[in-house]
Amino acid sequence: MPQPELHPVDREPFTKVVRGFHKFEKGSPGVQIDSRFTVGEADIVLPKTRWYAGAGNALEQILKSRNIDTVIISGLTLSGAVMSTIYHLAGLDYEIYVISDNVIELPVTDTDQFSDVLLGSLLGKMNVQVVTLHEALEVLERS
Repeated sequence: MPQPELHPVDREPFTKVVRGFHKFEKGSPGVQIDSRFTVGEADIVLPKTRWYAGAGNALEQILKSRNIDTVIISGLTLSGAVMSTIYHLAGLDYEIYVISDNVIELPVTDTDQFSDVLLGSLLGKMNVQVVTLHEALEVLERS
């Protein structure tokens, strides 16, 4: 069943960008969690259908109900989904950490160029903390 957010009318920027990658329908292989990851009973898996990670799901409600005020962000695509999520959550006053070596731009050859500008310059002005995966894992081990 096609999701209404990804309708065949090619007017919307998100639809145009994702069209060439996978069939983005619930249950299709392109939207499944990779089998190399283990999803535990306490893990929460939310659908993601737009640039902002919280669009069309309960992300904000879950964060608020659990009194979470800090988020760690990584993923695809740096200039799209990652930045959209950062902007949205920054506007809601969340403390944000971005894992610099765990964000990717598409095509992958553009990652360094976009990282230099977005992670190296822009996010510092937004009071977003940029950390490496190693640094993030060290902090998690101590918490």
